[in-house]
Amino acid sequence: MTDETHDWDGCLMCAVRALTEGRPQDWALRKDPAEGDTVTGVVLRMGTQPTYYTDAQAPYVDLWLGGVERVRVAGHGTMLREALISAEIQVGDTVTVTFEGVKPIPAKGRQPERSFKKFTVTVERGHH
Repeated sequence: MTDETHDWDGCLMCAVRALTEGRPQDWALRKDPAEGDTVTGVVLRMGTQPTYYTDAQAPYVDLWLGGVERVRVAGHGTMLREALISAEIQVGDTVTVTFEGVKPIPAKGRQPERSFKKFTVTVERGHH
C-alpha cells in the first residue's frame, strides 16, 4: 500500500483503492440537512463506531454511489440509529436514507416541547 492518491481514470486498481481505502465522508452529520435530502447506494461495509453524543456505539453503513463515490451513513442520533438497526441491512443491499425533517415532540406536563430529526431507511435486498 502507498499514500499515493489516484483520480478515477478507469483503471480497475484505482477503483478498488478508492472504494476500499480510508473512511468515506459522513453523510448524516451535515449540520442543516434539508427536508427530503436523500442518499441511495449499495452497502460495501457496515459496523459500529463511537457516537459523538454518548458512550454508545453508532451503527454505520458505507454506501457505494457509483463510479468511485462512496459515503458513510452513521446513526449517531436516536432516530437514524433505530432506522438503520430495524432495516436489518446486509452487505450488497441497495439502501436509501431520507431525511424527513425536524418533527415536534409534544410537551408533557412541565416539559417544554422538543423536536427530533426523522429519517427513513428503505432496503432493496441484494445488488442489481
